Amino acid sequence: MKLLHNWHKDILVKKIEDLPESLPGDWFALYFEEENDELTKVYLKPLNEDYQQFFPNENGVVLTFKRSLIEEDDKEYALDVLNLFNLTPNNCLAISPEFQERFQHCKVLLLSELADPDNHDILIKSLLKVLLLTLIKLQHKGFISYELNQKRVYMFLQLMEIHYASHNWADFYAKRMGISEKRLNQILKEKLNKTAKQIIQQRQLTEIKRMLQTDAYSIKEIAYKLSFQSLSDFSRFFKRHTGMSPSQFKQSL
Repeated sequence: MKLLHNWHKDILVKKIEDLPESLPGDWFALYFEEENDELTKVYLKPLNEDYQQFFPNENGVVLTFKRSLIEEDDKEYALDVLNLFNLTPNNCLAISPEFQERFQHCKVLLLSELADPDNHDILIKSLLKVLLLTLIKLQHKGFISYELNQKRVYMFLQLMEIHYASHNWADFYAKRMGISEKRLNQILKEKLNKTAKQIIQQRQLTEIKRMLQTDAYSIKEIAYKLSFQSLSDFSRFFKRHTGMSPSQFKQSL
């Protein structure tokens, strides 16, 4: 499917067999499963994860898009999308009969606009938002009463989005949530299979990579904005997680 107007940089539609072995850490992905031409399930790949462990190994259409596309809107919407991809059990939503027609309609409109040589950026972004909000509504319908630990994960992710640039220790978030650091990590390991520190560091890496891809900040400014004690601490952190220095990453782009 041909995408124009630089949308190939922010959103892609591919068959699952045409995807690269791994997607960049700052990309979400949706896999649409159909039976007898009816959409039955949607699988969700969170940020910083490989799609192979979330998507069935079958033919199908995958929609992938950059995190930045949802963060340009209001914070509440961005957090709802983050929780859609992180907190949906088994990373799969069954499309109930009452939602099938409207969701299929959203999907067809979005894919049609992406394929249109005269595609319009505002329309593409709006259609993506409608599609995601429909999934969020479906998710909430299935989980009207969240269990306590699910709420705690949601609270942690909300706090992290606000404070990840200045606080990267689990005890800060645990105190804000009124639980012990040990209990917080137990809950996050159970629900997201990661500790608080791992989740915060992933978020920092995603932001660092995003900032390195622009000319708006120097490497020293990025280190300062992410509250690293020194430029050398920042470089060591980045190289430990990516295998290259910030300057090498920037050059590779």
